[in-house]
This record gives sequence, structure tokens and C-alpha cells, in this order.
Amino acid sequence: MYVVGGYPWPLESGIHIRQYHILRSLAGYSDVDLLVYSREPAEISREIQSLCRNVYVFHRNPAADNVRKNSLQRLIQVYRELRGWPLDERRPDKNKLNADMLDVLKKDYDLIWIARLSNALRISQSGNKNVVLDLDDIEHLKITREIESLNKSLWKKVRLWISARAWRISEMDAINRYSGVVVCSSKDKKYLGNTGNIFVIPNGATVDANSVFNPGIPGRMLYIGTMNYYPNEDAVCYFVKNILPRVQSQIPEAHLVVVGKNPSKAIRDIADGKTVQIIGRVDDVSPYLKEAALSVVPLRIAGGTRLKILESLACKTPVVSTTIGAEGLEIEDGKHIIIADENRQFSDACVRLMGSVEMRRQLSENGYDLVKNFYSWDIISDKVKYILDSIISNNV
Repeated sequence: MYVVGGYPWPLESGIHIRQYHILRSLAGYSDVDLLVYSREPAEISREIQSLCRNVYVFHRNPAADNVRKNSLQRLIQVYRELRGWPLDERRPDKNKLNADMLDVLKKDYDLIWIARLSNALRISQSGNKNVVLDLDDIEHLKITREIESLNKSLWKKVRLWISARAWRISEMDAINRYSGVVVCSSKDKKYLGNTGNIFVIPNGATVDANSVFNPGIPGRMLYIGTMNYYPNEDAVCYFVKNILPRVQSQIPEAHLVVVGKNPSKAIRDIADGKTVQIIGRVDDVSPYLKEAALSVVPLRIAGGTRLKILESLACKTPVVSTTIGAEGLEIEDGKHIIIADENRQFSDACVRLMGSVEMRRQLSENGYDLVKNFYSWDIISDKVKYILDSIISNNV
């Protein structure tokens, strides 16, 4: 059985893409049931149904997550976090969970694969010999970077530190409770302790064997991502304020196109339709990637690995990224992408690449070969099947 916290279709965000391809891999191994425990209603698509023996959709009450808490409730929440229970992921009373959902969870599955620690916490899945937990994001790292990168009040920093600590406790506890813990990179594996039950399943991309390099529209830079996700919002706003003006001082036609669902108010406020263009949700990002001279990934806060880089390279679109943006990928700076962390370094890299078609071509070809040989979803599917063989055979 595969447990997710949001219906993994359509493929309009990184988490949906990863979960869909994990589901495909599980379905290629054996019959699989999908359990969706989500805030939002979900219409079961033919694409998902075709992969599954059964699809179970259960709804949790979103009002319970968003209810305004009084002072006592907030203190209780802080107390719970200090005890190691992350914010808004409180252990539910099993008697209050849908009885049909409990019946599904009690079935005798050979293996249960849970996407994300938050989902395991919500369903009170404490872990046993046949449960795999996919930690595609190391949550406490993401929160810690938010504390370090941004200007916050002292109270806000303390509050975030408490939250990061709670996630850290839960993540480290998970390593001892689950047969397998899946992370996105060898760096994450090493960070969590490099124990024998931690496996690496990287993010991937669909590789088109007929992909060709396109120089793109002069001056066009592209950012792709779910745009109400705070790390993406921060990256775009930071780029527009601190990097884009430097690029435009040397390339007047330079502009940024932002593609991704649910652009936040902060994103909408900086769009002028010319220098910064907001596209919103699209069914397929590849046409936008092929029109871009560059894909930019100026992330300052992140965990896991970025599909946006792999998708760009799979379309032979050259990439400029921060170190954090490229973290966890086996990428060589200057060969597959350009990595730059300081404002001037980042803007200089953009100017240099947009001024040389040949440099962009070489980067894109090298990056494409890397994705084709190491990060295609077909290769990653074999890794999933290896984990299944390892855990199921050990627990027989």
C-alpha cells in the first residue's frame, strides 16, 4: 500500500511528480493500493486508477488545521513541540479517524510505503517491520535555513527553532522505527546517520531521447515551482530585487518568467507583465523551458532535491543555481550547471551564459547526459524495486 497526503495528480508540483513515479514503480513491482489522506476532495483520474488495485480517499478536516488558537492552546502546542511532536502534526485520536480508513490500515499488506513524515504522524503509523517512510524533505533543515537566511524577530526565531527541534526529534526517531527510510540524496543519508536502513531514491525527470538544444528567447530567464510554497516565493522575490537589476544593467532585454500554480500575493505584486511575467499553472513546463535562455534556481531555503533543475537539464536548458538549490544532486559546477551564491556571482553567471550560445549548449548537453544516465525515472524505478526486494525478503 502507498500512503500519500494529497492526490498525486495532475503532475503540477514536484511532490506530485515524485509520488506519481514512486506509485508507478510500486505498481510495476506488484499490485498496489493507494490511500490518500487529504484536506482536499480528489477526483480519481484514469491515470492513477490504471496503476492501482484499489484507491481509498479519506478527508481530514482542514478547519481543524486552521482554527485560531487561544493563548492556552498555543502554549500547549509549544509544550507538545518541546516534547518532540511537530507543529500541526499532533497525534490524532485513533477513535476519531475514519473507521473505514482504520480498516484499510489494518489489512495484511506485504509492505506499506508512506510519503512524508507528516502523513505517518497524522495516521499514527508508528512503524513496524514492513513500513517504508519516504523523507523526501528533511523538514528541520528547511526550517533551520529559514532562521539563518531571513530577518526575523527574536520571538519568531525562537518559535522556528522549537519547530525545527521537534521535526529533528521525529525524523531521528523514524530511523529507529521503520524498516526502511528513503531520502533524496547521499548527503541526506549521511546527515541522518548513514544507517543500514536508509536508502537513497533521488528525484528524477522524464528524458526525451529526441531533445535538442534551443538557444531560447534572448534575455529570457525562467523559474518553475509551486508559487505559494514559501521557499519558491522567497527565491523569486530575492532574485527580482537583488539579481535581476544587475543582469538588466548589461542585458536590457533580460526578464524573468515565473511558471507554477498558485502564485502568492508577494509574487503577483512584483509582476509587471514585462520584466517579471507570471504564467501560473501549466500542464507541461517543457515548452516554457525550451523558450528560456536560462533556468534560474536562486533558492535560499530548501530541503530534499529540486526537480526543477533535473527538468531543465532534461530539456537541455542551462541552469544557474545557488548551492542550496543544487544540493543533493551529483552535479559538477561549470560542467553541468553554474553554481553561484553571491548576488554579483549569480548575475555575472547569467550575463556570461546569455552572451554565449556555445557555452549554454555545452552545459545543456552535459546536463542532459547526466540526467539520462543517473536521474531518469526508469533508472529510479529500478532503485525502488531494489528496496522492495531488500525489505520484503528480510521480513519474510
